[in-house]
Amino acid sequence: MTWDITNGIFEFVGGLFIWLNVRRIYHDKCVHGVSPIATCFFVLWGIWGLFYYPAIGQFWSTVGAVNIVMANTVWVSMMWWYTYGKGKNQSEKRHLGIGAADSYSQRETKV
Repeated sequence: MTWDITNGIFEFVGGLFIWLNVRRIYHDKCVHGVSPIATCFFVLWGIWGLFYYPAIGQFWSTVGAVNIVMANTVWVSMMWWYTYGKGKNQSEKRHLGIGAADSYSQRETKV
């Protein structure tokens, strides 16, 4: 039970950090220096957790995994929207790929 609570807290807090990424994309209306492959992998890993944790009776880990999957799914959807979808016209400065080589993405980030 203690391990479940500890893991659940880590999962849930991890989801909160991902929600900060969602907030950043919404604010910037673009994506800089991010690999979509890596993010999609973590979405799939989170979905795996939705099956795995209940199977081994880990309630709190499941709750944390739900938070991570929701945040990552929104994040990937927004990444697609602002890179390839109709939202791409909302920003002239968009870049999707590994590494950030342009001066726009090198500015200081204020949260």
